[in-house]
Amino acid sequence: MGDRMIPAFLGATPIISMNEPVADCAGAPLLYVDRAVELGRATATPLAGLIIGGCVGAADVQRFGASLAVIEARTGLEDGALRIVAEIASGVGLLAVSSLAGCSPRLDAIGWNGEAFARDIGARLARTADGAWIAPCATARSLTLAAAAAAGVPAIDALFSSADAAALRREAEEARRDGFTAKFSDGSEQARVLRDVFGG
Repeated sequence: MGDRMIPAFLGATPIISMNEPVADCAGAPLLYVDRAVELGRATATPLAGLIIGGCVGAADVQRFGASLAVIEARTGLEDGALRIVAEIASGVGLLAVSSLAGCSPRLDAIGWNGEAFARDIGARLARTADGAWIAPCATARSLTLAAAAAAGVPAIDALFSSADAAALRREAEEARRDGFTAKFSDGSEQARVLRDVFGG
């Protein structure tokens, strides 16, 4: 597994986000980029790697990997130093998730975005009244976990969007039980709970 990236989700420094806050990382940040953007605007930023938002399979990872190779060459970094996390956030991305296995040595983790996935499939809500994921989201969660196992990389559970710290802890504990190594967070308050659950 890509153990170099694991502490990044459990550290104290918030990531740089182009769209929304999704994780915490230690040291250099992970940059959140939508799959449709060009990476040129990131070249001046010290990076640990990228979270590809809405990733659609191996082609996205390989395309961004080529851009990272250029950044490494320009900045004197070792080849392969910059890592990639693939975030599944759509139906097409979920159907392509099996292609991530073996697609790039840069791939360090696979995560998923429950709210974005629900919007993409046309669901009115991502969660039921008791806070559980609706059935299609629960399926996406399970397939993300399986895809990460097939690729030999850690799996990252979706962001918990409520301010209820006790509910966050319960969901994080369930994620760890199920095989997830980390969970996306929206800031330092959530990160403290997640560090306590996942370690780091």
